[in-house]
Amino acid sequence: MSAAARKRAGTEPRPALHTSEHPIVKVRRSKIHGRGVFALKKIKKGTRVDVARRFTKDCHELGIVIHGTFILGLPGETKETIEETIRFAKEVNPHTIQVSLAAPYPGTFLHNQARENNWLHHEDEELLTELGTQIAPLSYPHLSHTEIFDGVEAFYRRFYFCAPKIADIVGEMVRSPEMMKRRLREGVEFFRFLRERRELAA
Repeated sequence: MSAAARKRAGTEPRPALHTSEHPIVKVRRSKIHGRGVFALKKIKKGTRVDVARRFTKDCHELGIVIHGTFILGLPGETKETIEETIRFAKEVNPHTIQVSLAAPYPGTFLHNQARENNWLHHEDEELLTELGTQIAPLSYPHLSHTEIFDGVEAFYRRFYFCAPKIADIVGEMVRSPEMMKRRLREGVEFFRFLRERRELAA
């Protein structure tokens, strides 16, 4: 089915998931905070890690496809929490992922917090390049904007470039010619995305 039901982890009990009309559930995730709480809670959002684990386990058992979205660079981020987030993503194993950089849009709580604490790498810097690629506008005393930016590519590579995930994707392509076309197109776009990020960082 082309339609996708967007549900937040933990908002749907297992019986509701089982009777869902849509076979695809889009789950919004972010990074794991050191105390086991997602850092998005600091900007008025968040879901407990144990709830997210139970939710994804239920989805896997019921055959519901999960797309996980993760954010790097929120306040409290460290090299260790980036590593924890990557390990968490591999553990819960969503079908696909999207990794974004924290974006302090003017007028938001995060932007105000960043200005107050001098976290903005450049006060007037745009959040996107002309090609639409995200930059890393936030920089912390213990974690530079370059380290946050590089964390996105490391995340993608460690999630997708491993034997189990490659086997899943190849299996999909073998079973469905339509999926083969889609995955090949996405593969080309993915490697172009990585190349553009490296050029931006150079």
